[in-house]
Amino acid sequence: MIKFFKIIALGIATPEERKNWFARYENQIESGKINFFDRSWYNRGIVEPVMGYGTEEEYFDFMNNVNKFEQSLVDKGIKLFKFWLSITPQTQKKRFELRKNSPLKYWKFSPNDAKVIDKWEIISNYKTQMFNKTSSRMSPPTLS
Repeated sequence: MIKFFKIIALGIATPEERKNWFARYENQIESGKINFFDRSWYNRGIVEPVMGYGTEEEYFDFMNNVNKFEQSLVDKGIKLFKFWLSITPQTQKKRFELRKNSPLKYWKFSPNDAKVIDKWEIISNYKTQMFNKTSSRMSPPTLS
């Protein structure tokens, strides 16, 4: 089965990867396979600005170039499908509580999870900006 797909879950970007954001992801794509990104280049447009992990310059560079990057993938013959999975703030809180109290999953609750709980509105605003920017005819369709 592995010869047909690849699951890509990247860790924290190195300083060099931060400078070449889109290359970090493009370099992972294997021709002839379905490539699944567990979190994608959109971290730069949503997670990083909300959590303070990136600079304003990096955010604006991302927003100004994401459509060109995706179009370049399509121009190379890559079929690009984007899925956005979302839950309500109530569901998020419930899942975090279950995670914290589970003897099997407590280790998965991170300091980052604790920080994000109160940032639902801010994340939603960045998500809306991202959808507005990337849902044009130039970019492949976005599912939400």
